[in-house]
Amino acid sequence: MVILGTEHGVYVGKEHQASSFTLRLDLPKVTAVDYIADLELVFVLTDQTLLYYPASVLEDGLSTDGGERSSSIHTSSSSKGRPLGHNVSFFRVGQNFNRWFILVVKTRRLTTYIKVYESVVCRDPGHRRNIGRVFDRLARFNTIERFDLYKELYIPAESKCAHFLKTKVIVGSSRGFEIIDLLTLRTQALLDAADSSLAFATSMESCTPLSLFRLPGDLFLVACAEFGVIVDRLGCNAYPPLNQPHFAWVSVPHAFYYHEPYIIGMSTHMVEIWDVTKLSLVQVIRMTDCKSVDTSSTMNEPFFLSEDGTSLAPVRYEAVRQQSSVNGPSSERQLFVMKLIKAKPRP
Repeated sequence: MVILGTEHGVYVGKEHQASSFTLRLDLPKVTAVDYIADLELVFVLTDQTLLYYPASVLEDGLSTDGGERSSSIHTSSSSKGRPLGHNVSFFRVGQNFNRWFILVVKTRRLTTYIKVYESVVCRDPGHRRNIGRVFDRLARFNTIERFDLYKELYIPAESKCAHFLKTKVIVGSSRGFEIIDLLTLRTQALLDAADSSLAFATSMESCTPLSLFRLPGDLFLVACAEFGVIVDRLGCNAYPPLNQPHFAWVSVPHAFYYHEPYIIGMSTHMVEIWDVTKLSLVQVIRMTDCKSVDTSSTMNEPFFLSEDGTSLAPVRYEAVRQQSSVNGPSSERQLFVMKLIKAKPRP
């Protein structure tokens, strides 16, 4: 199942079957969608309001044999969606100590407020417990209180991203990446300031952190708009004594994707692809008006819209090749790619 958020709602379809996509949630300006199978919930950020729905609102339109079932559209966000925050810049769902948490982030010019909610299962006592799997799903969502406010955080800088580790949370702001302990709210810088080989990064007055990726060997790739560097779990340079970035970007990327063993940087006019194992540039693809509107950084491949506007194409390290064709009027075609990449490759 593939879930796409667009300016006009949430579409659901089958991978490599463009004609299977149907509108499941009629919502305005959807900028982020996250489906958590363990919670059987889907989170939608629509017009800066964070809502959550039972997974059934997406699954109703798909059958297990690949065919279509009902094509009903949920037009009312209040009928099944429940609000978890307003004026939300972005959110993240993840686990700490095997407990599910939701970070609801509100950013301003020089400040960031983060509310941390913990997922709780508290059934309405009026519901029977042993009523079958299908009805039990609905009963799970009919709770007295689905999420408890766990902690509130304040960061005196504008945050750009957040990532969950097993026992910590990492938040990236203009001050760099900071590790936050949700139990004590203590913070520390991700990069070790005592490591002289990282002086090029730790001495910067401000930077633009965008993504953090876990690499094999208990390493982390820190991706900022200004540079990229690989560190170990203690925040030390993984390849000393180099006192320079491991990745000196050709452009100024606004989004990154990791497709092992490649890090893909997306900027306005190009896509640059680097080999993480060799710390070398592999390919640069010149483009026009390339814009990433997906902020999860969890996609296996970034996509762009073909020049004639009739197909989706994945960006791969060896070439740019055509993917599946999307049927329907041009306005419909635009909807299917708005959550991915909008671009026109240069001749």
